[in-house]
Amino acid sequence: MASWREGYEKGSGQGEPWSQDANQWKDRLIQANDALAKRAGKKGGNSGVILANDFYLGLQEFKQQNPPADQVPALARQLSVSERLVKLLMEAKSEAKEGYPTQCILQSLVGPTGGGKEESKAPAEKPKAAVDASGVVREKYTIQMECSPEVLYGFMQRLTKDPWLFIVMDLNLENDLKDFPKRSEVAKKFAVDPKKESGSGVPAQEGVEAEGARGGANAPAKPPLLMVLAGKERLKVVLRVDFVGWRAPAPGKPGEKGKST
Repeated sequence: MASWREGYEKGSGQGEPWSQDANQWKDRLIQANDALAKRAGKKGGNSGVILANDFYLGLQEFKQQNPPADQVPALARQLSVSERLVKLLMEAKSEAKEGYPTQCILQSLVGPTGGGKEESKAPAEKPKAAVDASGVVREKYTIQMECSPEVLYGFMQRLTKDPWLFIVMDLNLENDLKDFPKRSEVAKKFAVDPKKESGSGVPAQEGVEAEGARGGANAPAKPPLLMVLAGKERLKVVLRVDFVGWRAPAPGKPGEKGKST
């Protein structure tokens, strides 16, 4: 539980000016977004996590205006938790051993404020964090992304092992290929045109291995059978994760002499 309390303290930015001052918090948001953008992968590439345009960790509505002063402490925690989630995903992508190089695209990250492009026109809601009498705070984060199974597995492993307490509450997966292909469709994927097989525009002569024949340097590329049968490696993922933190208990009053506590 000590690490969970530490996660709450670091996530809330306790003692840091940016966790109390609206202007400094906005500067911290811009710095965090720029730092993640430098680590992100290039669009169309297979290395690194590709961030959505105008990402800002789901807090786009505050990139040009300061949040209300009473919301800054809660937004400070949301900024830190969102940043940690993205870094865990980036680590999972960089260390994953993918069977097929696959793009990893982080499309959206929605925290307790419910911010995002679709809701940016609406007035900002006050961050909702359920805090009970024991000082436990619990907040919901929803991640929408596309990635390979290997990256998703590594990300889930990191969430469960992280010193900050993350609880996976819901996971929805979807593949581009929803129906198993017919045998005739699979056969077409691997059909060989004799003219293309010879590499010269004319059918290959029997007993003569023409340039570009199967196994040669110019052999026509064929899709992996597994990809034809099961679909693309990139999964469509919607993941809901709860962040849970414990506030340090307030110091109790000393017991009176002669009375047990």
